[in-house]
Amino acid sequence: MSTEAQRRQAADPSTAVSVLEQLASICPDLRGRIFYNPSCPPELKEWLRSLGEKGLDQTMVAALAQPASGKVAISSIGATDNASLIAPQPQDRTRSSRKRLNLKFLVLILVGVLSVWGITNFVLPQFETGSGSDTSSASEDAALESVMPAPADALSYAFVDTPSKNISCELTEDSASCSILERDYSDAGLIDCPDRLFSIVVDTSDVHLACGEEFLGEVGINFYELQYGETTVQGDFACYVEESGMKCWNQTTGHGFIFARQHYSLF
Repeated sequence: MSTEAQRRQAADPSTAVSVLEQLASICPDLRGRIFYNPSCPPELKEWLRSLGEKGLDQTMVAALAQPASGKVAISSIGATDNASLIAPQPQDRTRSSRKRLNLKFLVLILVGVLSVWGITNFVLPQFETGSGSDTSSASEDAALESVMPAPADALSYAFVDTPSKNISCELTEDSASCSILERDYSDAGLIDCPDRLFSIVVDTSDVHLACGEEFLGEVGINFYELQYGETTVQGDFACYVEESGMKCWNQTTGHGFIFARQHYSLF
């Protein structure tokens, strides 16, 4: 007769096939349990069925006589062997346990993700240092510079004039200012200054006329003659000259002016 441990092995779905085969060979009273074990391979079932009633527990004969795919009524089998017919139950409990473990694992993952998201979006911003702010400001400034950037090959002269010597400009980190000597704005209906020079300034805040101011450099400072098609840059401010006149602007805001003998415009 089989032992309790052998009976548990015969019904346990996790029992290896080699063990089931050995138990079927040495413990005839367990063959019914083995037959209904979900892990019992088709070859072993066929072997058990081929034995017929020889050497079998008579309470399991009716079960083994059924086709492989058939069902056996509980009433046709002894009450002591009912456990063999419901052997899959341990497997169901195992599957349920695995499902619960998987659910707990998913919950832990979700909690972890939410924690990282909360730290990233709410905690870390409160501890940002000045360097973080500087980086953010630098990124914003870079984005603003693209409003109207100067050419990549721009020069870097702070004092320039045109080939005609009629317009001179001074550029700093905070502004671009130009003066024109000879001009005629009456036909265009534009405002003119009563002074010898007419001047315009673009700075960090706006563009405005600068009557009474002269941007002719300082004593001892030489002006660079900006050739037609050339651009010079100082900080955020740039000036470009062509035969039709001088154009100066703030690269960050895109505001500036166009300066010529017959007209001017602010933008």
